[in-house]
Amino acid sequence: MDVGPERTGRLFTPQLLPLALVVTALASPAAAQPDSRPAAQPDALAEASAELRSLYQADQADRSSAPSDPEGWRAISERDRQRRERVLELLRSDRVHSADDLYHAAMVLQHGESAEDVLLAHILATAAGFQGHENGRWLSAAALDRYLHRTDQPQRLGTQYVKDSPDEPWSQGAYERWLPDSLRELYGVPPLAEQEKQVEEMNGGSR
Repeated sequence: MDVGPERTGRLFTPQLLPLALVVTALASPAAAQPDSRPAAQPDALAEASAELRSLYQADQADRSSAPSDPEGWRAISERDRQRRERVLELLRSDRVHSADDLYHAAMVLQHGESAEDVLLAHILATAAGFQGHENGRWLSAAALDRYLHRTDQPQRLGTQYVKDSPDEPWSQGAYERWLPDSLRELYGVPPLAEQEKQVEEMNGGSR
């Protein structure tokens, strides 16, 4: 599933660019520079949309039946790499336009190995949310929290659930919890009380 917390352990599997700067850069026409590249034609955009949907579906399929052995995860990592490369090619050729396109591309990139991949996923998911994608705002929050995790900073919204080893309990890791639940609601993220209940359930019940 592409909504709800991801239960990865590594997640099992400059300092933070302020979210306001990302939003301003995406929302302000004055920030845009003239683009000399030829505009993508409608047929090319339709083909790119279909390909992005297929890449997204393959990404999700790999995670719907996650392997238990390292060799299986290595195979998934290689497929992830190939999907990310293709998404970046489509981005560079300006063929990622619609809300669905942006969301599908963001989900693939969020499963990248580098913090830069995840930061780009945050930017694309934010843009998908601007265009009204139902899950774009949640993915924007999840990618931001994952970026913070990857750069050894506390998550801010509480979308990430981690465990350091198979013998360790699930937790939310380093987490600054002071932001109000009203802000989490804007991103489609459950309130703190529900997050704490989720951790208990993941660890087999109340503690």
